[in-house]
Amino acid sequence: MSGKERDLTQGSILGHIRAVAIPAALSLLFVTLYNVTDTFYAGKISTEAQAGLGLGSQLFFIIIGTGVGFRIGVSAFVGNAIGAGDRQAAARAAAQAIGASVVVCALAMVAGFWGLPALARAVGGDNAYVDNAVTYMRLMLLSAPGFIVTYAMTGTLSAQGDTVTQERAQLAATLANVGLNPLFIWGIPGVFDGFGLNGIALSTILCQSGVLLFIGWSAFRSDVLRDIAWRDLLPRWGKQKDLMRNVIPACSTIYVTVLGGVIAQFFLRPYGADAVAAYGVGFRLQQLLLLPVIGLTTALLPLTAQNIGAEKQDRIREAVGLTAMAGCVFVALGAVVIWTMGEPLVRLFNDDDAVVAHAVMFLQILSFGLPFLVLIFVSQNLLQGLERPNWPLLIGVWRLGIGLALFGWLFTGPMGLEVRGVWLALLAGGVTGAVLAAIITLRVARGAGLNLLRPADQNH
Repeated sequence: MSGKERDLTQGSILGHIRAVAIPAALSLLFVTLYNVTDTFYAGKISTEAQAGLGLGSQLFFIIIGTGVGFRIGVSAFVGNAIGAGDRQAAARAAAQAIGASVVVCALAMVAGFWGLPALARAVGGDNAYVDNAVTYMRLMLLSAPGFIVTYAMTGTLSAQGDTVTQERAQLAATLANVGLNPLFIWGIPGVFDGFGLNGIALSTILCQSGVLLFIGWSAFRSDVLRDIAWRDLLPRWGKQKDLMRNVIPACSTIYVTVLGGVIAQFFLRPYGADAVAAYGVGFRLQQLLLLPVIGLTTALLPLTAQNIGAEKQDRIREAVGLTAMAGCVFVALGAVVIWTMGEPLVRLFNDDDAVVAHAVMFLQILSFGLPFLVLIFVSQNLLQGLERPNWPLLIGVWRLGIGLALFGWLFTGPMGLEVRGVWLALLAGGVTGAVLAAIITLRVARGAGLNLLRPADQNH
């Protein structure tokens, strides 16, 4: 292999986890810092702007989630072909995925222009921050190729064990965003006026377009894609069936995450912009603390995909154990940070006492669910690597859909817990979702010849 690609079917599992997970975690760190930067500057504009950004970002994640779904589906499908030693099949799958992502991106941009504002008004009602969310999202649609097409190409790279390229691209984008945000928000006196909240969207358009160009250049120089012809990128519907069997459920799983944000914001709507802004700040900080876990479990997907293709189930079991144990250590450290530094961290983004109180409560309540999130992340990536994408979708539908709505109604309605009830509903959805994930994962893994409860030498 050449460049940054790795054969994950040979060598030390721990070494592969370090090599794949650290760049993946750093990449996610840069993405999260990117979002944290946006949240920080929106708070400097006003609480209304920060609430609008929070709602707009949650709904725009439908677009980002489409790209993430491509990344997950492509990584599993291409990784299986690589593990089986079929480079030609891997190249065909990767090319078809990239071609399909271009078509899907165009359709998403058109549909999003009308659909996202309608959804924002349905969720936010007549609150003033909804107008901010609508203009922000419509402008953000210009950045859609930087997410959907980019992530399809990133899936090809991660299937080959290359997460370094994405790390470097996101680092550059994050650094650029730190400078471009204030430039576009407030402008340059005597040169041009700032664009307010829309300046944050303009910064993202430029930064993600740069990421698209760099990832594309790297992907088409990788082992899998270097020899394809441009005509191979044209979607051939006969070759899309197996690929879409992975991509569509993966996209749907991400859409469920958006649904969870919509449901949470729906229950928060009666409590005003302070509660909505607190949810946005708390969610960003929670994601920041979860980055090591997400990076670790992201590495599990290509490890599983390549090794199941090579019929090396013992290596998968070892990887699951290592990532789960390390994940529990990281969330324990995250809980300590929440309970000792939660308020000062929140005040970095919004100094309004009401927002701070709600956000700190969010972090403290959700800290009890962190170990359960480790289990969910491990299960989702393992199942995706085994090419069983429908099961993570089912888990997500309960955790962030049916379960969250049920608990949200119970805690804010009959029990009258108001904002606290929304945070408790998120916790209850996560705990029950983790139990469901454990049951499903053990049974599906056993069916693939992978008994996670027995020693490695019995996995045959």
